[in-house]
Amino acid sequence: MKTPYIFSLIGLLLFGGNSLNAQNDANSKKGGIYLLYVHMSDDLTTEYKKTNNSRTFLNGYSESAIFPDNLLDSVKVRAEMFCSEKLQADVTCIYKMSKKGKQVTSIGANGEIEGMPANTFKNAVANSDLDYYVRLSIMMHPGGKPIIFNNGNESLIKPVVDGYIKVFDEAKNVVWKNSATLKDFSTLRSTSSTDGDITVTVSETLGPEDIFMIYERTLIELFNE
Repeated sequence: MKTPYIFSLIGLLLFGGNSLNAQNDANSKKGGIYLLYVHMSDDLTTEYKKTNNSRTFLNGYSESAIFPDNLLDSVKVRAEMFCSEKLQADVTCIYKMSKKGKQVTSIGANGEIEGMPANTFKNAVANSDLDYYVRLSIMMHPGGKPIIFNNGNESLIKPVVDGYIKVFDEAKNVVWKNSATLKDFSTLRSTSSTDGDITVTVSETLGPEDIFMIYERTLIELFNE
């Protein structure tokens, strides 16, 4: 006798739950990182040995360390993660598209990390419907404390990092902004490592792994308020 009632109740709960989830999804905010600029001065790049010359680039001065694909992905993922948590929104990188339908990204010349979103606010707003538009810049240059390597030696260069972030709404009103400067990376460890087809030999300058760790520490400081 009560069986139809129980099934009806279960159906109501399931339908209500699905409706609630749909409503929450509809009300969730979204954002896009339209510009992610990560720059290293020439003094902070490193020459490194590759067992396979599958990926090289010329930055205008010398052949310098390039980020492996996994680190390039991690740079973007970390930025998305920190922005999403700060804004309580689903934030992803958004790209300008070429006439051929390809993503326009940074090319990795003159100390700039390749493959990052290199969009403009105007284009981002024109081609997406989001709550937040993020511009994030991380710039690394000499002037801080030396890094202590695993063998106890000190690095010849002394990195300083300046981080800047601005978050806009679609009318380009500033929703949130912050800046941070880090001068002490003395505890950063540098190691030799092998990643896929690239073997990195680290000297007393910075390699891609070091730069990623510096980038991550800067994000932590930048979003820590």
